[in-house]
This record gives sequence, structure tokens and C-alpha cells, in this order.
Amino acid sequence: MDKKDRLKLLYKKLLENESLTKTELADKLDLSLTAISDYINELVESGWIIPRKKADSSGGRRAVIYQINPESKYIIALDLKDSHFYIFISDLKSNLIKSKIHYLDNYDFKNYVSEIIKVAKALLVDLEIGIEKILALGISISGITDFENKIVKRSNQLNWTDKALAQAIEKQLEIPVFVETDVRVYAYNELEAEDKNNITVVLYIGEGIGLSLIIRNKILQGYTNRVGDNRFFGKELENLNYIIRNDQYIKEINDLPYYSKNFEQQTINKLNEKYKEFISQNQKNRQELNDFTDYIASMMLSTINLLNPKKVLLTGNVFDYNDLIYNQVKAKISEGEMYHLPQIKRNDHSQNPLEKALLSFLMHKFLGIDDFDFTKEKLNDFS
Repeated sequence: MDKKDRLKLLYKKLLENESLTKTELADKLDLSLTAISDYINELVESGWIIPRKKADSSGGRRAVIYQINPESKYIIALDLKDSHFYIFISDLKSNLIKSKIHYLDNYDFKNYVSEIIKVAKALLVDLEIGIEKILALGISISGITDFENKIVKRSNQLNWTDKALAQAIEKQLEIPVFVETDVRVYAYNELEAEDKNNITVVLYIGEGIGLSLIIRNKILQGYTNRVGDNRFFGKELENLNYIIRNDQYIKEINDLPYYSKNFEQQTINKLNEKYKEFISQNQKNRQELNDFTDYIASMMLSTINLLNPKKVLLTGNVFDYNDLIYNQVKAKISEGEMYHLPQIKRNDHSQNPLEKALLSFLMHKFLGIDDFDFTKEKLNDFS
């Protein structure tokens, strides 16, 4: 491992921890204090990390702690849907600088890319942030992505096949762009630096069904990028897809945009009241709800018994915005037979889950670029 890689590891440790002293960093990286001091000095001088005095209640000499400099760079990230995209700019600690939901007349690929470029540039101008201050741009999309070539292999929601989305944006903005499926983006929030045995299952239900697996604290990509393919669920998957595509309420809730922590809780309360009214209208609606939650619980029980995970994250609008569906699925899973009952959870939108997940995804991808050197201001190659 050369110096460039050690600098990346040091920075990654500071991303995973709020702040660390030189001694703590030396212990975590198994390096000498002399080497750590040299690396820290380089990162401080280049502006990537900042020193702070640690409070000491004993009145003695205060230790110096080191943190990432959140304003050394910014990121742009997007969540793509067929009717709109959610775009935001944040610092490197996922503090939201500005966000916007932008609606589109159509999702033709060229038109979509053009709108992304236009809105991204407008946000930067509005914030008076130069493109040189942007570390990278990350995209969450429903479908299948080729993570090595940064291509959208297929997105049924957008009706795209083999689209070089990242390259199209990189060509115009001249910054690194990374693309990942929505379910695997959310999986980045479930990584645990201190638990190398972490096994987590992430289920994302939108206009389709996505499954992501974390095994030994690594998000599985698979030999052909198809790990987590859910077709082995067979008839249950077919029935579930039918409800997703035809149920009036499910379709309506899936059309809603992502709400960050700035939304009012009453918005979600109204959605829940509306759904209670919807299922009270007739027996068919109640039966469809019961079938819907049965299919999901059955799928998850099969996966839980196969993997024996620590956690199960249920996400997507039907879980994040609907208490009744989430609580029913959680209860049915908990009542099932299994070796170990994992923690069953959903996203807490007051904590900006999408923003944090996209930042984590971007930093993971960015730090993996071979040509990136912390002592340089810019990359030589965005490929």
C-alpha cells in the first residue's frame, strides 16, 4: 500500500467517525504516530481535514482532534423518477445546502440529461459555487446499473436500456459522475464500520421491487451485477408486482416525491388518514392490503431464514410514508418462524436518509478512483 492509499484510508476513518486524535488514528490504521502525523499534516495543508481542540474537563492540556473539512468540497446528487427528479447540493457531512424537486414533461433520455445539466448549473450559480468545488455527482435510479461502466442497463420506470448516463453528464459538467440503483444506495446507510460481520437485507418497493444484500459489511454487487435478483420468489413476486401496478393507493403513493426532513409531519399524517379511509371503503381494498403485506412478509421470511441477518430495512414510499403497511409487514415478519429475529426498521426522513446514503455512496466510489490524490486539487481522469 502506497502513501496515496494510506491517505485515503485515513480520510475514510474520519468519514466513519466524527473526530479522532492522532493516537486513535494510529491505532485504527496500525501505523506509527510519526507516519500518521505526516499524513495528517498533508491533509490539513491541502484543506481536506481540520484540527480542533478537544474539550478537557480536568483542566489539563487539551488534545487535538481531527475532522473532515465539510466545506472543502460539495456534492451534487439526484434521485430519478419518471415524472420528476430530486436534486440537492450538500457539504461532505451531508448538511443540505440547497435542494429542489424538478418536474419533467417527458423522460426521453436526451431531454432528461439536458434538464439535469440545466438545473444543476442553475443551483450552482444561485449558490455562487464554482464547478471546481464539486467533488462528484451521484445518481440513484430504479433498475439495473453497470457499476463498472456507469451505465443504466435497464430502468423500466424510465423506459431506458443501455444508457450511458454518467458519461453524458460528465461530458458537460466535467466532474466525476456515479450511478447506482436506489436499493443499493440506501444500503450504504446500513454499513457499520465497527461490525465486520454485519449482515443486512434491504428491500425497496417503488414501481418495482429491489433487494440489496450486505454480507460481512460489504454491499454485494455479484459477478454479473445481479446479486439480489428477486425472481426466485416466483409466484409471490408476480402477485406483489400486480398489486403495485394496479392498486390505486399504491400507485398514488409511489408517485410522491422524496420528502427530506424539511417536510411537515402533517403531510404524512394526511397520507395515513387517506389510506385508512381507502381500505375502509370496501372489503376488496382490505383484502388487497392483507395480500400485499402477506406477500412481502413471506418474501422477507424466506430471505431472513436464508441469510440470518442482523437488520432488515424496509424502504420506499409504501413503507416510509405509510404507518399501517409498515407496521403490518413488521408484525407479520416478527410472528414468523426464524432462527433469529433481526432488527426491522424503515427510513427516518427527519434524518435525511437519501442525502446521507448518496453522500456515503459517492465517497465510497470517489475514494476508489485510482488517479485521485488528496494532495492534488483536481483529478487528472474522471473515468
